[in-house]
Parts: sequence; C-alpha cells; structure tokens
Amino acid sequence: MKLPPQHLAEVVNALQAAAESGKGAEKRRAARMEVQGNVVVAPLAKDGTVGKSFTAVTRDISFVGVGLLQSRPLEKGQQVVVRLPRGHKPALFMLCSVMHVRPLADGLFIIGVEFLNIAAMKDESLLDPVEGAQMQRTRQVILN
Repeated sequence: MKLPPQHLAEVVNALQAAAESGKGAEKRRAARMEVQGNVVVAPLAKDGTVGKSFTAVTRDISFVGVGLLQSRPLEKGQQVVVRLPRGHKPALFMLCSVMHVRPLADGLFIIGVEFLNIAAMKDESLLDPVEGAQMQRTRQVILN
C-alpha cells in the first residue's frame, strides 16, 4: 500500500514540527560543520578520575564544541574528555562540559558538549579507541 500524497505530507509536517519543538531556542555561538566520524569519550568522576571510555559518532563540530551521537547517556554539566583525531599529528584531548542530552531512539542519545580547554593526559591509553557491540549498532543505524 502507498500512502496518499496528502497523508505523507501531513506525516512529514508532523515529524518536522515535533523535531523542531524538541530543539528549543537556538543558542549556538559559532557556525557548525557537519561531520561524521568516530571519537573516543571518557566521563570524568567528581574526583577527576577518568572513567571507562567509549566510542561516539560526531554529528557536527565548531570552534566551541561538538555534537555527538552515542549509546550512553550523560548528565548535563558533567565533564568528559573527548579524544579528537588530527590525522598524522597526535590526537587532541579536550576537556568538555555536557551542555545538553536528548534521547534520539532506544539506546541512542544526542549529546552536545562545549570545549573547556585542552586536557593534559598523563596516560593517553585511557582514551584508546574502543569497539563494542553498542558502537557497531550505532554505526549500523546512523551510517548505513
């Protein structure tokens, strides 16, 4: 069965309106570039210790932050370290603050983080890239 054109238009309008109402007021301070790639994220505990790292997919990046798609929720205001690749140069480790968390679908979250400063990592192996079933699922849902 095919949806009649009028029904399809109504569904598309309703989905767009729901997506826009969930965005809230636009608060961006810098232009963003859409880019999809893998980064490693490690949450920080309140005592400053680095938690277990995981891989996230970037949605966009700007001079002041990065948008992530990931399978683990974080809390607004929580600090994380994000490992940003730089090609042939050593990775850049950024200390970030979580600005917003929005559920996207079952087990997937849109996370916006703001860069605070460059993190001095004593043990960079804490943020080595990881691969797991959740990352495979995220990659299949988003990139395929």
